[in-house]
Amino acid sequence: MSYAVNFKEVEPSTVLCSRMSVPADRVPEAVRSAVVDLAGRAYDIDLSTCGAPDVTYFNGFQPGRTVEIETSLPVIEKPGRHDSDILTRRPGGLVAHVFHKGPYDDIRDAYDALLIRVHDAGYDLAGHPTETYLIGPWDTAGTEDYLTEISVPVRKPAVG
Repeated sequence: MSYAVNFKEVEPSTVLCSRMSVPADRVPEAVRSAVVDLAGRAYDIDLSTCGAPDVTYFNGFQPGRTVEIETSLPVIEKPGRHDSDILTRRPGGLVAHVFHKGPYDDIRDAYDALLIRVHDAGYDLAGHPTETYLIGPWDTAGTEDYLTEISVPVRKPAVG
């Protein structure tokens, strides 16, 4: 499969999030459970969701190892409320991103294309990769219909 990797500026956002360490083979179950939990928390505290759930991988994804992940759900803050103890504010900035259509088992090629393009364009990685599940298991039964955006913060290297 051919992947078109692009760069874009993302706006700051506010999310509910859940960070955990899980065995690599349990990540899909942990993410599904976290998304349900986050949606329930948003409902319980009367916050509207405003985007697809995502997962940031802090130490890579290697079979047989424990993976540190943070599952997030974008929400709309309500003026005058002070939910800073449960909300995380993400900074905006430049990211490299690519879309992967199909099962998660095939996503490695999208990551490879992303990293090659970042390197070839002369950027440095400036954060951890995030998968945003635009169409996932809660939307469709067919894995061939999954649509995942992979993004990673980047920056131009310092000159000097």
